[in-house]
Amino acid sequence: MVAVPKSHEWAEKSEIRREDVRSGNLLLLGKGHCLRDQILEVCPESSPKRGAVSNIQRTVEGSSLLTIQQMVAQGLGVTVLPRTAIKELGGDELMRVIPFEKPAPVRRVIIAWRKSFNRMPAIDAIRSAVASLDLPGCKMLNFPPVSSATPV
Repeated sequence: MVAVPKSHEWAEKSEIRREDVRSGNLLLLGKGHCLRDQILEVCPESSPKRGAVSNIQRTVEGSSLLTIQQMVAQGLGVTVLPRTAIKELGGDELMRVIPFEKPAPVRRVIIAWRKSFNRMPAIDAIRSAVASLDLPGCKMLNFPPVSSATPV
């Protein structure tokens, strides 16, 4: 989903094209955040390049999704947010959240652990907790519980 200030020229659009985001003043999380990397995969032209003066004003970094939301609300640019974060951030009168044109970008979030990890009931508990969240826009894959799975 694309978050824009209420006063932004895109605020009345029903969908946003990827090309539109690539041409905007994009607000991103700082280096090291996987969401930042995923956004830059969708919008590679927005990636800040070392020493490129033209990109300095095209991307601005924030330390959290809440900070990014506040920057959007203040009119500093636009951002891409996971659909699951919209409800948590919602209620802001100063910004609008607009879906991407289909096919919308997607991302995969997985739970991973070392093969030698010996607390499989903990992994099952995490999987169960995540599955119970009923997150909007999320598709859960149904695999057998880890503790009963045969080691590979």
